[in-house]
Amino acid sequence: MKKILRTLLALALTLAVLAGCAQNAQAAWKEQYDLGMRLLSEQSYEEAILAFREAIRVDPKREEAYIGLADVYLAQGDGAAALAAVEEGIAQCGESDSLTAKRDEAQAVVDGAEQPAATPEPEEGGYPLTEEQAAANLTGEDPFWTEDLGEGVFFAPGTTLEQVAAAGLELDTSVEDWMAQQAPLIGSGAITAMPIRMADPQISVYVATEDQDLALVSVNNDTQIEGPRGLTIGTGAAEALNRFYCADETVLADPAAVFADMQTRAVAGEDVSVPLYQFSDTDWGRLAVSGDAIRADYHTEGMILCVYFKEGAVSSFYVAYGPLAG
Repeated sequence: MKKILRTLLALALTLAVLAGCAQNAQAAWKEQYDLGMRLLSEQSYEEAILAFREAIRVDPKREEAYIGLADVYLAQGDGAAALAAVEEGIAQCGESDSLTAKRDEAQAVVDGAEQPAATPEPEEGGYPLTEEQAAANLTGEDPFWTEDLGEGVFFAPGTTLEQVAAAGLELDTSVEDWMAQQAPLIGSGAITAMPIRMADPQISVYVATEDQDLALVSVNNDTQIEGPRGLTIGTGAAEALNRFYCADETVLADPAAVFADMQTRAVAGEDVSVPLYQFSDTDWGRLAVSGDAIRADYHTEGMILCVYFKEGAVSSFYVAYGPLAG
């Protein structure tokens, strides 16, 4: 009986030691994996490779570290190394949806590298980018331009208030009443634009008093109204920024960190502006600080799209036309 008890006690102690070792191994794996992910986000690629390799050494049966390692190589443009990392993961962990998807992604990079580089050409009707501008584009999307307008409440430049009303949008004030009220001021220069609040949807429309041309459309509190490229209030900052041309990798990788740094520098009294692209004096995109918000400005000749971000998401946006887009 005593021998049996001693055997059970020894077994229990062994299991406890093994459990402790397993917990320590799990903690060590998580520490190295989390470090690798952080270094990857900071673009410290060589250090990230070392961290993921250490995680694999601690537990070669966890597929996440192989995927993280492949992501590092993909960020470096090394599709062959990424593919090798995924194949290593499959050999150790077996097939999975995540590993298969990452293998396909890496294989696509390898296949693309084997093809001769083609001169980028704008698609028919697309924004006319030069070869250099296309090569610098990190999102694959066009800059904001006239093709983004013409539907919904965001009309093409030159649209008149009568055309806005004719589109079936209910206005708080009729065109005739508004014109009658403003008749003494039309052409006097005292007012360049006048707001009319739409009853449904809840947006603000501004029109120039002299010719009634649309001057500005602003969405401030309606989460259903879609702006250019399908923007809505509540769209995440990263998602919104990726819908337009951008040549700044840091902004796309971690917009929250960029926004926080801009706010800190603005509080310190600096004039803060982060360029997204600059083609000419009339075609550019940039980030700026606007009170407690960050504003993305996309300017093309005769128009500007302004998108405001608060707490990591779109809080409001507007399109201005003509003189108000200066």
